[in-house]
Amino acid sequence: MAQESNLAVQLFSSERLPRRPYCTDDLTCGLRIRGQNQALRLRYIQPNSPALRHWLIFDIDRPGAAWAWENLVAEPNYTVINPDNGYAHLIYGLQVPVVTSNFGRLAPLRYAASVEGAYTSLLNADPGYSGLICKNPFHPSWKVRRGPNWAYDLASLAEWIPDFGKCKGKVKRKYVDASLGRHVALFDELRQWAYRNINMATWISFDAWYKTLEGKAATYNIFPTNPEGPLRQSEIRATAKSVAKWVWRNLRGSQADYVARTHMAEIQTIRGRQSGKARAAKRNSLAARAQELADQGVAHGKIAELLQVSTKSIQRYLKGWTRT
Repeated sequence: MAQESNLAVQLFSSERLPRRPYCTDDLTCGLRIRGQNQALRLRYIQPNSPALRHWLIFDIDRPGAAWAWENLVAEPNYTVINPDNGYAHLIYGLQVPVVTSNFGRLAPLRYAASVEGAYTSLLNADPGYSGLICKNPFHPSWKVRRGPNWAYDLASLAEWIPDFGKCKGKVKRKYVDASLGRHVALFDELRQWAYRNINMATWISFDAWYKTLEGKAATYNIFPTNPEGPLRQSEIRATAKSVAKWVWRNLRGSQADYVARTHMAEIQTIRGRQSGKARAAKRNSLAARAQELADQGVAHGKIAELLQVSTKSIQRYLKGWTRT
């Protein structure tokens, strides 16, 4: 039994926990940052890092929460129950973590958000739960029920969602209000703003750019982007920093590039004027040559052939249709 418990602790920590997670024994006293070994001795712990989602966690605040999954969704790996009221956290481990930073692909994040949102709906879990802190499965304060000894892939979890296969890979609108869905919404709005504005001003440093994005993210974190409640400040900072780094590195161009991208209409107008003047100069030259040949008694058709223009153009030239 002790060997199995040690194996479970190793599975829950090692590479799956943040190196220095948030933790606490009392949520009303705030969070602390500690090493994994010390954090695992406290009642509440941070299961996921800001950049990787190893665990999907659902907060069910009602008696009998431990069995809310039965006949509805897959069995959780850990069910952590408060013995005083029967409330519980249902914890699902993912075989491959979802990258929640700007270095990850958006499609898997959207897919994970839809799965998480669907489970939140089916379990009638708290949609405002951010997943930052969960009940520590290895603290004696809680009653813990162990589920499967394997981690899930997202497709296996999605098999339990009614009609989910019909729109595989897409985020259902009714399923996007859970934690990852709110993360996707914030990520989408922030990166689009960053794409448009990286060259709208002369940023004196990366820190200035990052602080601007952090402020913008805080604005987007309010209704209507996240109607079920805002993300935590640490998640806002992580998203802002991720977007800021990628856009600063990949999209920050020279002032000439910026002018070329944002003032193309003005540039095209200037080019058009220059082209029009060139065409007018060419027509004037042709008209002068046509008049010279006509004065020599050359037929209009022959002039057109020599100048490689139409006969009608020659007739216009000879009527004085020139521009200065």
